[in-house]
Amino acid sequence: MTERITTAEAVLRELLERPEQIDRAAYHFTDTVRSDGLSFDYRLREGPAVSRNAVALLQACDAPARVVRRARARQADLDRASTQ
Repeated sequence: MTERITTAEAVLRELLERPEQIDRAAYHFTDTVRSDGLSFDYRLREGPAVSRNAVALLQACDAPARVVRRARARQADLDRASTQ
C-alpha cells in the first residue's frame, strides 16, 4: 500500500509544481475499498471526491480506534453541513 500512496503523492506534487497547467477546481482519484485494502485507478478526475477513502485509509494503516471514530464523526458532520 505504501507504494500506492507514494504514487498518488507524486502525481499531486507534480500538479502543484505546475499550477499554470491545471484549473483551480477540485480534483480527486477514484478508489475502491476491498478486504485487502484500498486501491486507486490513478486517473485524476475533475470535481470534488464523492467517496470517503480517508477513513478507510486510516483503518488500513491500523490507526487507533479512537482516531477512526473521531474521523467518522467529523465526516458525518461535514456530510450534514453539505446538505443544508
